[in-house]
Amino acid sequence: MSRLVVCTLWVMGLVRPALAFNCTLSDSNPLVSIHWEGRSVAWAMVAPGPSGMDSVAATEVIRGSFDAWSTAECSDLRFEMLPVIDGTGGEDDNRVLFLRDFWPHGPEAVALTTVAHRSKDGLIQRARIEVNDSAYDFSASVEACDGELYDLGAVLTHEVGHFIGLAHTQASLVLGEDTDPTMTAVVEPCDASFRTLERDDVEAICFIYPIGGAARTCASLPEQEDPYVRTEPFGCGATGVGGASLFWILGLALLVCLRERRIEPTSLPSA
Repeated sequence: MSRLVVCTLWVMGLVRPALAFNCTLSDSNPLVSIHWEGRSVAWAMVAPGPSGMDSVAATEVIRGSFDAWSTAECSDLRFEMLPVIDGTGGEDDNRVLFLRDFWPHGPEAVALTTVAHRSKDGLIQRARIEVNDSAYDFSASVEACDGELYDLGAVLTHEVGHFIGLAHTQASLVLGEDTDPTMTAVVEPCDASFRTLERDDVEAICFIYPIGGAARTCASLPEQEDPYVRTEPFGCGATGVGGASLFWILGLALLVCLRERRIEPTSLPSA
């Protein structure tokens, strides 16, 4: 039987004093947050890269987005870039791909991240980042970005946060910060600020992947059936094997932001 659980930001994850970050949770084991078991995670870009962009420049921007999450001194999570994959890649590959001809998700989504995991302990099995190259144009350079272009580095750095198990930041609780955390749910054209982690993002990665220690989850529950996870705008959801319709969370809140677009992750069945 299909199951769908939708959690808005203010009820999702383990709320900690003075912190706003959220873990991505499992639906059938809702107090288990997802995470990688090892501290070295391999990934690859699927060819072709973004349209209208030099492939070498695009590859370096994507690499930088992963590496941004390795800059925190209190965490030892690292990433390994594998050779570029031709085609869509295998089901077990961790990959980044640009969809040019067909975008199967919501039209306002600039990018979506899929994470398959084990519900008994939250261990991530594989992850996939899809970029909406059919409806949006991207820039690899902060200086050259103008008009309705989206900064590729900002978009990808946000998606890598989902890739490692983070949900959208509970932004209303982030006090005393000059810029929004990278895991904020909305991105604007040419906004490159998400390329650099803010204090809340660093707190998140260091809580889940502390240097020299085992990966930590928000909580744990007994073993249950394996699901797949879907994190959504302003919240998260997950669907049991069998699938369910995509639900939009607080979508009307974005109508006041005519030039803003959501960065939205979605779902993939686990093995």
